[in-house]
Parts: sequence; structure tokens; C-alpha cells
Amino acid sequence: MHLSYTVALPALIGYASATPFGKQLTKRFTFPLPASQGSETLSEPMVITDSFDGGMKTYGRGVECSGDSEGGDSDAVFQLEEGATLKNVIIGPDQEP
Repeated sequence: MHLSYTVALPALIGYASATPFGKQLTKRFTFPLPASQGSETLSEPMVITDSFDGGMKTYGRGVECSGDSEGGDSDAVFQLEEGATLKNVIIGPDQEP
């Protein structure tokens, strides 16, 4: 019984992984970035309570992104309340204060 798990488990992991071991995916599509219609720099998160159409502007917080570190809600560009809708916004690379 132990031997069957030893053989079956690596085979199942190979099938379950998104890419075969040791191989890289080739890029098949480039997502088109929309053209920004201006920019807005916010000193604090914009609270959205209903529906907000950003008009395809770039929104940010005025400071360069610090990589993978995250500071929680205070670093957010937008704070959406229950039932709120955010559309047509581009969140820029300067989202973290």
C-alpha cells in the first residue's frame, strides 16, 4: 500500500500543476493597456459608496510602489463600501504612501 502512494503521488502532482516541472509558459497574448485620460494623485484613499466612473484616468497616491510589501487599508487608492461599483480607472504604480 505504501509503495502505491509513493508512485501515484508524484504522478498526480505533475498532472495537477499548471505547467510541467522545469518548463516556462510562452507568452501567448499581450493585454492592451488603455490610454490614460489624465491623472489624479490622492492624499488618502477615495471612499466609494455608490458607483464611480473614473473616466479612464490614472489614480495614485503620489509615492513609488515599494514592491511586495503591503501596508493594509491605509495604502489603498480606493476604498469600496458595501455595494459600491468602481469602473474605468487605471491604478498607477504610485499607489503606496
